[in-house]
Amino acid sequence: MTATPHIITEFSNLNKHDHYKVKLFEKMMDLIENKYINEEFIEIRDIIKDKDMKSFGVTDIAISKISKNVVVESLPKILDLILVLIFLLCLLILMMI
Repeated sequence: MTATPHIITEFSNLNKHDHYKVKLFEKMMDLIENKYINEEFIEIRDIIKDKDMKSFGVTDIAISKISKNVVVESLPKILDLILVLIFLLCLLILMMI
């Protein structure tokens, strides 16, 4: 799986006083430390040039750009992409709580 520094920052901003959010944050850090999540850097210059920047923001545009870099070669890659999408959906739900 791949994440940008922007996604990791969003996770670091989770409310540290909520038990479930703390556990989710700890799990993500564990996945990064054990190299299950790779970090991909997208230059801010490329992000702000995007026509949708004002509507969606830095993190969303970075996600869009890394998703364009994903090359689906086999079923495991598709499953990885599904896991990333589930992961991002969970993040969005937690941020709304």
